[in-house]
Amino acid sequence: MHLFTYTATTVLLASAAAQSLGDVLAKHGSTSMLHGLLVDLKLMDTFEKAHNSTLLAMTDDAIIYLAKWGLNLTSMDPDIARGILQYHFLEGSYLSSAPALHTETQLARSSLKPSSGLTNMSKGAVVKLTATCDGSHNLRVESGDQKIIHTVDTDIHHANGVIHTINQALVLPRSLSETSSLGELDGFWNVVTESRMDGVLEKLRDVTIFLPRNKAIWRGRSKLESLDDKALETLIKDHVVPNHVLFHTCFPQEPRMVTTLSGKKISISGDSKGRIFVNHKMVTMQNVLVSGGVAHVVDELLSPETDPGHGSSPGTVGSPWGLREDIARAVVGITVISGVFIVGVIKAVRWRAAKRKAFLHYEPLPTTPSVVWVVPK
Repeated sequence: MHLFTYTATTVLLASAAAQSLGDVLAKHGSTSMLHGLLVDLKLMDTFEKAHNSTLLAMTDDAIIYLAKWGLNLTSMDPDIARGILQYHFLEGSYLSSAPALHTETQLARSSLKPSSGLTNMSKGAVVKLTATCDGSHNLRVESGDQKIIHTVDTDIHHANGVIHTINQALVLPRSLSETSSLGELDGFWNVVTESRMDGVLEKLRDVTIFLPRNKAIWRGRSKLESLDDKALETLIKDHVVPNHVLFHTCFPQEPRMVTTLSGKKISISGDSKGRIFVNHKMVTMQNVLVSGGVAHVVDELLSPETDPGHGSSPGTVGSPWGLREDIARAVVGITVISGVFIVGVIKAVRWRAAKRKAFLHYEPLPTTPSVVWVVPK
C-alpha cells in the first residue's frame, strides 16, 4: 500500500513538472487572469523558455485589486504592464524547502532590466526571499518600499521551474528621493537637494548609498553649516559607492576598502552574526531596495578613512536613470501594503531654505512618517 501511494505521488509530480508554465497557470484555480495577461503581453513564450525560473504569480484577486485602484494591467501602457510582470519573474528556482532560504535572505534577480525604463540595475531588479519559520512552508517576499508579503500556494512545479502564488502585487524599487521620503531619512535628501546633487545621484546606475537617519543630520548640523558648497558636495559623495551594488553578502569579515563617488575610501565589513559595518560603525538597516541599486541606513554621517589612494578617480558614473514620468506615476504612485494603499501622498518634509543655516535648523522628525491611508470599502 505504501509503495503504491509513493508511486502514485511520484507519477503525479512528474506529470505536473512535465506541463508548461502556461498549462499550469491556466489549470490553477486562481491564476487564469495572469495566464491571459502573459499571453496578451507576449511574455508567455519568453517565460516558458527560461530554464530554472521562479514565478511569483499574482492571483486573480490581486489583479482585480490593482485594477480597482487604478493599476489595470489589461488597459495600461503595455510596456509598464510588462515591466511589472517581469519583476515577478525571477532567475533561479527557489523552492520553499531550499536550505539557503532557511538560513538567510536570498537576493533573487528578476527579469526586469534597464531596457524597460523601470530599473537602473544592469543585472536586473532584485526581490528578497526568505522562508517563514512558522512551519507553513510559505515564503516571505520583500520588494520596493520594503513591502513584505507571503506566498499563498508554494512549490507549484512546471517544466522549467516553480510557481508561488501571491495575493498582492510586488512594488517596484523606487528612486532614491522617493525612498528617502519614507521613515527618518528625508533630512539627508534635503541636504542633497539643497546642494543640487539630487540629479547626479538619481542618474547613477548600479550604486550603493549609505543613508544617514535624520538624527545623524541633526547631530552633525554644526559641521554641515560650516561647509562651503564644494565641501558639502564632497561629503554627500562620501556616502555613495558608484558602479558596485553592495548587498550584505558583499561585506567581508575582513575590512575591505571601497572607493566612494568623491574618490575617497571607506571600509566595509561584516561578521558571523549577519551584521554589516561601514567605517567600523554598524549599519542599522540593510539592503533597502532602490531603483539604481541598494541603500543601507546608518546612524552617523560618514567620514572617509585616511588612505594614500584616496585621491584616485571614483570611476565612471552609470548611464542616466531616465525613468519616464508616466511610469513613475503609474507604478510608484499607488503602493499596496498589507491590504491597504498609500496613495501618492507620503508627506516627506521637503522644504528648501534660501540659506543652508536656516535649512539645517529643524527638529528631528517623529519615527513614524506621516501618510494618508486609504482603506478599501
